[in-house]
Amino acid sequence: MVFFIAVGAGAVFGLKYYYETAIPYKQEQIVLIESGEGIKEIAKNLAALGVLHTYPVFIAIETILGYNTAYKAGEFLLKPSLSPKAISLALRTQKPIQHRLTLVEGATAADLRKLLQAAKPLKNDLSVPIVEGGLLPDTYFYSRGDSMNDIVKRMQTAMRDTVNELWEKRLPNLPLKNQAEAVILASIVEKETAKKEEYGLVASVFINRLRLNMPLQSDPTVIYAITGGEEKINRPLSRADLKMESPINTYTVTGLPKSAIANPSRAAIAAVLTPPNTDYIFFVADGTGGHAFARTLQEHNANVAAWRAKMGR
Repeated sequence: MVFFIAVGAGAVFGLKYYYETAIPYKQEQIVLIESGEGIKEIAKNLAALGVLHTYPVFIAIETILGYNTAYKAGEFLLKPSLSPKAISLALRTQKPIQHRLTLVEGATAADLRKLLQAAKPLKNDLSVPIVEGGLLPDTYFYSRGDSMNDIVKRMQTAMRDTVNELWEKRLPNLPLKNQAEAVILASIVEKETAKKEEYGLVASVFINRLRLNMPLQSDPTVIYAITGGEEKINRPLSRADLKMESPINTYTVTGLPKSAIANPSRAAIAAVLTPPNTDYIFFVADGTGGHAFARTLQEHNANVAAWRAKMGR
């Protein structure tokens, strides 16, 4: 009897020693647990990574302790030299590794489709319609295996919430009929300047033009009419481009184009809904990355001449 007790105690000690002794692997390891995988597949994968020895013993201990069904799918980061016990705890309690997808300000629907296709850990199930101007630029976090559709829906919800909030704070008597028009104009403002501090002034120019029933004459609308937001144009726009018949081209269409030309940022939407009170109706690049604003055609022509001189044209 004493012999069997001693053997049993030795076995328990051996299991405890195995479970609590660190395994000397030197580098962090990413462990992928696929949906539906059981403890056997998980243990084999851990052994293949070199973070676990004699995986059948690990399976037995996890089953005895009731942890064998406590694992969830995802990617998990294991620090170097953990014991089987610490590995078990990490995989059962850690949050899965978070990936990030950033939709930059002024990105188009085509840009997002490319981003999604490049985000390999995402589930490729895209079926949600992506409408220009319907996505809020931001950084979105997700786990491996999350749905592309879910990411797009989160972007759409964020945009709706942002527009609803800012619409309630809009100035009175703006020449904008609804939220959709605000987003359309914000997308133009976003593409006209890379300087956030200019959003308000650029918005004021277009607001003043709408009030005067003047064409907006925005070059980015012409570019979008040509490319559909799929690519950039690496050449100056021609006179033929400006005369292009399109419901997006604000050189040939008075008022707002029929749809947005990009996904505007919160700052651009806010600028359109709360623009500064100016009497500017013209602006042109100033050669420094910003713009020169003018109240009259005479002032504007002088600014254009100054820009051409600076650019050597």
